[in-house]
Amino acid sequence: MDDVIMKKLNIAYAAVALAMAFGQQAMAGDGTITFNGKVTDVTCTVAATGPAGTSTVTLPTVSATALSGDTATAGATPFTISLSACGGDLTNATNVAVYFEPGGNVNVDGRLKNIAPTLTAAENVDIALYRADTVSTALSLGKIPTETYATIAANGTTAKMDFVAKYYATAQATAGEVTSNVTYSIVYP
Repeated sequence: MDDVIMKKLNIAYAAVALAMAFGQQAMAGDGTITFNGKVTDVTCTVAATGPAGTSTVTLPTVSATALSGDTATAGATPFTISLSACGGDLTNATNVAVYFEPGGNVNVDGRLKNIAPTLTAAENVDIALYRADTVSTALSLGKIPTETYATIAANGTTAKMDFVAKYYATAQATAGEVTSNVTYSIVYP
């Protein structure tokens, strides 16, 4: 009888030891992530082609044949994000850019998904955004820009950043509505 109890105790001890070993392994760290950033005292009034921060850019109505295949674009529509009444430490020129933030409407390709209601939505159509001076290369939305889009002059108070929005086909487009939106922040690369 003592042998049976000893065997059961040994099995129980072994199970506890294994659970502890695997429990520690599951809690082991795989790496460390360090986050760095900087906050500036520069502030500006921001307007995007209309009322601050809430503007609507209306792309023209185009034919589905203009978006006949993957990577076809159409309906280039300019818009501007303007900074005015800037304050803070502006004794030196200050570089600025626009960070189009990641979110539910930004797809993995860095374009805006069509979020029009399913029954009326055009299919296979995203909206791509471009800097006006580089309209052949779409911005990758959701990635922090590292280049300067504009500069607030030393002791200045304004800057202007010009962009273009285009329909972007992911395959042969179908007729329907296209709508999307994106949150943005002014950043200082």
